[in-house]
Amino acid sequence: MTTAAGIWFTVATGIAVGLGREQTAVLCTALAWLVLYVMPFFIRLTLKKIP
Repeated sequence: MTTAAGIWFTVATGIAVGLGREQTAVLCTALAWLVLYVMPFFIRLTLKKIP
């Protein structure tokens, strides 16, 4: 994830919490962590298939 994407994500999460949507913020944070955890494995798998 790029720095700009990280900043946008942090802002969006902060806005969700500020609007009283804590469940939405927690769900989005969990999904972001999942993507950040899974993507390196997917990238390595994809790079191994390229000759």
